[in-house]
Amino acid sequence: MSLAETDATANKLIAERPETASSLTAANVASEKRQVNANNLEAGADGPGDDLGGTILRREELPRGGLADDEIEPTPEELATLRRVSDSFPISAYYVVVVELCERFSYFGCNAPLQNYISYPKEGNKKNGQPGALGLGQQGATGLTNFFHFWAYLTPMMGAVIADQYLGRYRTICCGCGLYITGLFLLFMTALPVSINGNHALGGLIPSLIIIGTATGIIKSNVSPLTVEQYRKTRRFVKTLKTGEKVVVDPVVTTQSIFNWFYWAINVGALSPLATVFSEKKVGFWLAFLLPFLMFFVGVGALIAGRKKYIRRPPEGSVLPNALRVVGIGIRYRSLEAAKPSNLRAKNLLHKYKVKWTDHFVDEVRRGLVACKVFIAYPFYSICANQGSNNLVSQAGAMKLSGTPNDLISKINPLTVIIFVPIFDRVVFPTLRKAGVHFRPITRITLGFLIQSSSIVYITVLQHYIYKSPPNSINVWIQGPCYILGAISEIFTNITALEYAFTHAPASMKSVVTSVYYFNNAIAAVIGIALTPVNKDPEILWAYASMAGAAAVAGIIFWFTFKHLNEQEDEMMDLESKDFGHASTSTSSAAQEDCSDSTSLRKANTCLIKKE
Repeated sequence: MSLAETDATANKLIAERPETASSLTAANVASEKRQVNANNLEAGADGPGDDLGGTILRREELPRGGLADDEIEPTPEELATLRRVSDSFPISAYYVVVVELCERFSYFGCNAPLQNYISYPKEGNKKNGQPGALGLGQQGATGLTNFFHFWAYLTPMMGAVIADQYLGRYRTICCGCGLYITGLFLLFMTALPVSINGNHALGGLIPSLIIIGTATGIIKSNVSPLTVEQYRKTRRFVKTLKTGEKVVVDPVVTTQSIFNWFYWAINVGALSPLATVFSEKKVGFWLAFLLPFLMFFVGVGALIAGRKKYIRRPPEGSVLPNALRVVGIGIRYRSLEAAKPSNLRAKNLLHKYKVKWTDHFVDEVRRGLVACKVFIAYPFYSICANQGSNNLVSQAGAMKLSGTPNDLISKINPLTVIIFVPIFDRVVFPTLRKAGVHFRPITRITLGFLIQSSSIVYITVLQHYIYKSPPNSINVWIQGPCYILGAISEIFTNITALEYAFTHAPASMKSVVTSVYYFNNAIAAVIGIALTPVNKDPEILWAYASMAGAAAVAGIIFWFTFKHLNEQEDEMMDLESKDFGHASTSTSSAAQEDCSDSTSLRKANTCLIKKE
């Protein structure tokens, strides 16, 4: 895009802000124009390129919600009677999905051997022939792996702040990739036989887990929003299929489908232990950690290859700090309404709190909090799901392996997800929609909780029979139904959570709300660390029973607490399509006056929300 074109764009955007016209000098207008050009904003179907060759664009700036001229929005009658279907995905979304697949390959690939690596001594476990390195026992291994999970799910909040305030999602993911490579290389080097024999393995393991966990969090909070942002349309339209059937192409259904396949790719990556656990057993831990290191470069290649195709939302400024200040004011005055600039000015408190937000931003924070509340029960779900990477691996070691690595059986989980996601996305969910059954998010999440609880009930009963039977007499594959049930529960619970975080959060807070979802996994890891003293025989039996009961009770309470949100789904999705820039046109008079005193249009842009 030429300078003349960007100047014309800037002039157009400034002209669309009549509320600032009376207060801007010529110097201010010039500053405003530089700011718009610097942010690479354009109101149109195609955004301008940036120094990386991609397109920076806010979906809310697309005319008609991104619809083409021949794509007609449905009438109320068509909305009520026509079947809703998914749209096709843009090619740029697939590039991001490949990045996530490779990152998950590396994460699960290095995570799977950790229980044995930490539990058993370098001579290995003489009872079942499993290799080892550190010899810290089951409690030590479970404690360290739970710390790793905790750290990996705590750091997404950091990634959200970096992306939203400073770098944008794409550059933040690039930085996370650099950290990831560093951590994987350190883990590989300290797992070499010379390092293990020299007692240097533990000294390398701890910092590598911290580095990998940090990188995981930085990438995690940004990669799913970046994937869905590649799809531009925010409004429904009518389409006639080749069969002659008239349908409504729904961005909500499309988003659900994108997240289904995103999660499918995660579980393809989660199959990496099929390679790493055999490498650990047949060759050594160094090869098990080398494979994830090498695979990660494939993801980096996809990230770079797609850089000219990505649609990227530029950093918005300090969303999270302002949101926390709004919540703080709301708590102090027992209402978020009190945090609105219009109300603060009426109380002569505007300058005391150094307000840099609008009335509409407070409404966005309220909407984000509603989305975050839905995740409050998730730690009880995640503590059950986390058993597959630690305690169930140790349980498998006490069963009849017949040459099967004890940390291989857990791969039934991703295999089940890979099989069932296409079935649910292409058959089950469309069939339900065609029958007029709307399988709403709260219903899906509740069902997932109950299925996950049943999987732990199964493992509790199995543990009981392990105690009653001769040592190593029960075949390890009997663990299989637990992993199958857990995988099906994830389709209902985890995929829906990612979808809910994106679709129900306001545009400026999607990474933040996504990171809040991941933070609940960090809480689950803390609970797991607290349970470390009972991660031994025979107390582990009661630990399993308690987890199963807690997940079931949490699921039931979740349903009765949030079932009313199912009735608000269409209303919320209409807000998602219309709220992009629409509701933001009405800034408070207090904020406008505060901006009119500003001599910097950078500050004014913080205060004023651009018209649609």
